Amino acid sequence: MIKKLTAKTQELNPKLPQYSNSFSKCVIIKPETQELLLKKGTVYSVFDVSGESNFDTELVIKVINDVINNLYFQSESISPIQSMEKAIVETKEKVLQLSNDTLTSNPQSINLNMITAVLWGSVLYIIKFGGAKGYLMKNGEISPLEMISEGNFSTASKVVDEDEVLILATEHFERSFPPERLLATSIGEGDLDPNQACLLMRLIIDTTFSDNEVVDFGLGDAVSKNKNRVRVEKLTSIIEDASRWILKSIKKVCGVFVALGKLLADAISKVLPRRKAVLLTRSISQLSGKGGTKTKSWLPLSLMSISLAFLVFFILRSTVLKSTNKENMERKNTGQQTVETSTKEVVNTETEDKSKDEQYKIKRVSPEVFYDLKITDQSVEPSEIEIVGDKVVIVDKITGKIYVSDISTPNFKLGVNTFPGIKSLASSEDLLSFNDNEGYKTYSIKNSTVISSYKVEGLSLTFPYAGFIYSVSSDILSKNTEKDGKLDGVVWAQSPDFVDAKSMSIAYSIYILKKDGNLVNYSGGSKTSFAINGLEKPLSDPSKVSTNIDFEYIYIADKGNEAIVVIDNKGNVVKQYKYEDSSTWSDIKSIAISSDEKTIFVLNSSKIYKLNIEN
Repeated sequence: MIKKLTAKTQELNPKLPQYSNSFSKCVIIKPETQELLLKKGTVYSVFDVSGESNFDTELVIKVINDVINNLYFQSESISPIQSMEKAIVETKEKVLQLSNDTLTSNPQSINLNMITAVLWGSVLYIIKFGGAKGYLMKNGEISPLEMISEGNFSTASKVVDEDEVLILATEHFERSFPPERLLATSIGEGDLDPNQACLLMRLIIDTTFSDNEVVDFGLGDAVSKNKNRVRVEKLTSIIEDASRWILKSIKKVCGVFVALGKLLADAISKVLPRRKAVLLTRSISQLSGKGGTKTKSWLPLSLMSISLAFLVFFILRSTVLKSTNKENMERKNTGQQTVETSTKEVVNTETEDKSKDEQYKIKRVSPEVFYDLKITDQSVEPSEIEIVGDKVVIVDKITGKIYVSDISTPNFKLGVNTFPGIKSLASSEDLLSFNDNEGYKTYSIKNSTVISSYKVEGLSLTFPYAGFIYSVSSDILSKNTEKDGKLDGVVWAQSPDFVDAKSMSIAYSIYILKKDGNLVNYSGGSKTSFAINGLEKPLSDPSKVSTNIDFEYIYIADKGNEAIVVIDNKGNVVKQYKYEDSSTWSDIKSIAISSDEKTIFVLNSSKIYKLNIEN
């Protein structure tokens, strides 16, 4: 029977500020189910991050938790080492993405160091990335962990016993508190610098695991992976050395025979006249003709044997090293990875004139990154955001996917349903309303179910208001009611303003963003004289207008001017919010406003910013 161990832990963490350019943390991650716990074990990790940027410490810690949960515990690989290596590579990429939000001039200068232990049954796996320290204490003796290094990774695996103590620490911690001092000193968080963290693990028998229970942890080849790798490397080295020696010996032998033949020819030419030499040569040929068959067959056979030996060597070499070389290449490339999304973002090198900020009611802000949806789904192309009750909802128009998170704590998860073409999001009675390729729908975020669905062709915009559903198709704005399971509509207004309009919102009157970027207002079926007053520059490629009957103001995502514009119902500018560095909000796709109008969620590219405001 394989005995299952667990660990009593002590975390030595520094007190972290909200933002820091160098910090560390201990992380312990257990899977959500007992089944995953038996299959994947528990993850114990210590990391430190440093660079030119000021990171949001809580966000980075959350990202690391999310990545390990998503990649390690959901991985199909039987090897904890291989699964964790992939999770660490993805973690490094996500940290680089977050560094881009802080506008570092050189994202590659960001350093991530991490040492992770996976306790799986009675086997301990250690995976180290970059610089970190690990020690094992057994029977009172402390020794460094013996690990095999490949590229930026170092790994080890061993069967452990109860009462052994594992020490995982950042390099900065180990310099100040080496193991001997650590075990004899009381350390509080006030004694630690932000980049000093340490995790102590004492291994004990898991009493929740029955003595009569036998669990196949599926260790198999995974337990001996490192030993096999060493054997392969040694075998390869021996074969390569032998082949070099054989080639060298053959060259020497051939050289000797060539030299002897030349000397013999010179001697014969000097001793014998030309005629006799010819006769002697013929005599030798005649004598050798009797055994010529053996001589001629011996030489090709030797050459074939040597060729066959080399062929076997190269086949063996390519077969044995194929997977190893592939892993090595992946690991060597880890430290040189670039983040694709950072190269796509537009960088504005011009310095914006801020002297007129007060005149045009511009407020410079630096809101926190609430989440990057690429963490949940690397392939996502988010298109719109909305708040429904206490949830933040983001959709991908192309794939029709829906992502949902609590409004207070970022934890986006993919919904079970997809609605290709989803757009024109709105919230009504805690339901999400939208139109997609099929027509108009209302959807329960809480239960992940479609509440109502109406097949309508050619919808471009929809908005529920006062028991009606207003919709735009081509140049017609209709006012619809439900009748016999269908939408029964009447033409409310008709205008070229509605053709290819971008966004619509309703609060007593109807606000529509035209395709040219102008905001127009309709009331009682007619266009009003509404106009925006107080902007230095007109709206430029705005992506969304948002308001409702309970809002005091109207909010516009002004993508081209990289701003969130707030106006009253007369069109007067109340406030403009711009990021402190104007290049950050270069791709504002959508906005969502909380019901109390104290928070604006800004969807910029794949990232969600949470802006706290006071109107």
